[in-house]
Amino acid sequence: MGNEEPFVNLSPETVREIRSFLAGQQIESPVRIDLSFKGCCDATLELRVDHVQAHDIHISIEGLTFVMRPEVHELTGAVTISHVNEKDRRGFRVSSAKPVSEWGGLGVCQIQT
Repeated sequence: MGNEEPFVNLSPETVREIRSFLAGQQIESPVRIDLSFKGCCDATLELRVDHVQAHDIHISIEGLTFVMRPEVHELTGAVTISHVNEKDRRGFRVSSAKPVSEWGGLGVCQIQT
C-alpha cells in the first residue's frame, strides 16, 4: 500500500477475536475482504480466508494480513471491521466508508473458511 492511509480499521478487541478464530481453526492465511451477493438482497461485505493474489492490495495489522482487490477498494474506500457479541448475534460487522448498499454495515458475518 505504500504511504497511503490504511484500508482496514480494527479495534484491539476485533484484532483479538480474529486472531483467536484463526488460531482455533489453525489458519495462517490472510483474510480477504470482498463483496458478497446472497439471494435478492443488495451486496454486502464479507470476510473469508484466502491467499494473496497478484494484483491484491494488502496490509498487516498486529500480525493479521488483510487482502482486497483494488476494484473493491475503489468501490468501498476504507473498511472498518468490528466485533459483535450480542445475545443473538456474534461475529463481525464490516462497514465501509462508501456504503455498498443501504444496509451496509448492519449485518453480522462470520469469517468463511
